[in-house]
Amino acid sequence: MWKRGLVWTAVAAACLFATACKKLPPQNGEDVSAELDAAKMATTIPLEYGDLVGATINSPTTRWVTLYFQKPDKTIVVVGLDRKTWKVWKDPHVYLRD
Repeated sequence: MWKRGLVWTAVAAACLFATACKKLPPQNGEDVSAELDAAKMATTIPLEYGDLVGATINSPTTRWVTLYFQKPDKTIVVVGLDRKTWKVWKDPHVYLRD
């Protein structure tokens, strides 16, 4: 008897979890990159940024990817990449390390 109750509880939990998830709508309404000037965009990543050590997707708009580079002197360079146009933000953020 208790096995049947356990099975029904598992089925109910699976149905609840399956219906609770919903896909995010596409980001075609508001375009964050419209504020960016085309002159501030580049199509290539300069070698002086260093070695690529990481990449993250911007959660509010999955169109932008943040790239993390490390120079030989351990300085971190952070650059934004637009996945739709494949252009890189020309003015990187540079973080010095002690």
